[in-house]
Amino acid sequence: MAKPTPFGINKLRTFKKPKHKASDFGGSEVLIKRCTKQIQPFRIATISWSLDDRDVLPAQDFLDTLSQINKQDQKLCDLIITAGRIVTGALNPKEILDKTGGAPVIFEMSLGKKAPWILVYFSSNKRASLKKLRFAQIVGMHNQKGKMAKLARVIAKRNGIVRFEGIGLSFVLFICGENNALNCNGKKSVIKYVPKMLGDHLMDVLGGNWIMLNPAHGPYRSKDRRTGFAKIGPYEHGRTPTLKRLVEQYRNYKDGTRSPLAVIHCNNFNKDKTITKKYASCAFGKNIKKYIKEGNKNGLQWKYVVYELTLNK
Repeated sequence: MAKPTPFGINKLRTFKKPKHKASDFGGSEVLIKRCTKQIQPFRIATISWSLDDRDVLPAQDFLDTLSQINKQDQKLCDLIITAGRIVTGALNPKEILDKTGGAPVIFEMSLGKKAPWILVYFSSNKRASLKKLRFAQIVGMHNQKGKMAKLARVIAKRNGIVRFEGIGLSFVLFICGENNALNCNGKKSVIKYVPKMLGDHLMDVLGGNWIMLNPAHGPYRSKDRRTGFAKIGPYEHGRTPTLKRLVEQYRNYKDGTRSPLAVIHCNNFNKDKTITKKYASCAFGKNIKKYIKEGNKNGLQWKYVVYELTLNK
């Protein structure tokens, strides 16, 4: 689960997760222009880091990673999403976008005692902007029925959503263990345990074409189903991963919601566990091409994966 951290530029330490108020589980919806030309394919990238004994990532390490990636991959991306490493320190939105060549970035950032998921992007007036997409992770386990209902309410209020002008497609943020809330087997709704009071509000968000963005914090360390690996990798004699099955059985649910067109998952990895690096970034969907870059600076390894999605106009 997410681990919010106290803000600190020079002080790095582990921390206890604060209690959240009901008002913490909000966020926003953002409509932006593509920084690439309005042509296909749509390029979305993930960034994963090697884990150490810290829960946080200093701002300079974050910027250095973006800079190294930009030098290796000269093609612009439409969107970059990072695995869950809380970035601490002073950050300037313009500096971040300079490092990415203008590509918007979604990442977890320390702000006071909170660690919301942030989108940095160029607004319509070409100004570098920062927006809180989601304030906090809600669901962490498969049996949290009440929290799944709360997540459905948050999404129905159009929180954690990125849309691009000219594209009839929504990118919806599901933080880490919130992937447990997706409904592969039931028929009622794409999210489990949806409150009846939502009416058509959830359908308005998840009833059209949408892609699930799933940044996570801790890697699945073995192929044991109990670790959560079954959501992203083959298990028990090659059975299909849960999130892949969710996409492949693309269908409508009784409440008007749909399965996502694709799932983009990214996670951190352990240097000494090959399997965690292999599955640090996964994408499920049709006609997705994949490109991988890797790097290392001062002992911090990173993995950068670009997915090219063919979109229907």
